Amino acid sequence: MRNELGIISKAIYIGILLFAVCITDHAIARSFSAKVTHIVDGDTIEIRWKNKIRRVRIWGIDTPEWDQPFSTKSKKMTRKLLAGKYVNVFPIEFDKYGRLVARINVNHTSVSRKLVESGLAWVHIYYCKEPVCNQWKKLQKKARKEHKGLWRDPHPVAPWQWKKMHKY
Repeated sequence: MRNELGIISKAIYIGILLFAVCITDHAIARSFSAKVTHIVDGDTIEIRWKNKIRRVRIWGIDTPEWDQPFSTKSKKMTRKLLAGKYVNVFPIEFDKYGRLVARINVNHTSVSRKLVESGLAWVHIYYCKEPVCNQWKKLQKKARKEHKGLWRDPHPVAPWQWKKMHKY
C-alpha cells in the first residue's frame, strides 16, 4: 500500500508538471526576450522563442499593405530596427490568425512609436486604446505635418480602409 501511494504521488506530480508545460506554451506569458528571425512586413515579425519560430503582430499600429504605397519602406524600417536583434516582447493577445499580438521594444524603445514617428505606420484606430496611443497620435500628427514617410502622399489610405476597398 505504501509503495502504491508513492507511485500514485509521482504520477500526479508528473501530470501536474506536464499540464503546466502545456499551459505555459499556449497561454500568454509575461514579457520575455526573443531573437527576431524574419521581418514579414512592416508590422509583423517572426521570433525564436522556446526553440520555436512564432509570428508576432506588432501592437498598436498598422503599416501599409504589401500592395500599398510605402509598404516596402515600412518593411525596410522594421528590418533596420529589428532584424537579427533581441527584442523585449510584451504579449497582449492572440489575433484571429493565431499570431501573438505584442508590444515590441528594442534597446528600451517602442518599435510602434518609432514607426509612427517616422511616418511609416498609422496608430491603429480600432485597437490602440491605451494612454500611450494618445502620445503616438501626437507623433503621427507631427509626422503628417512634416510630410514624413507615407504622409508625403497627399491622400494616404489607412490599411484598414485599403483592405475594404481591395476585398482582402
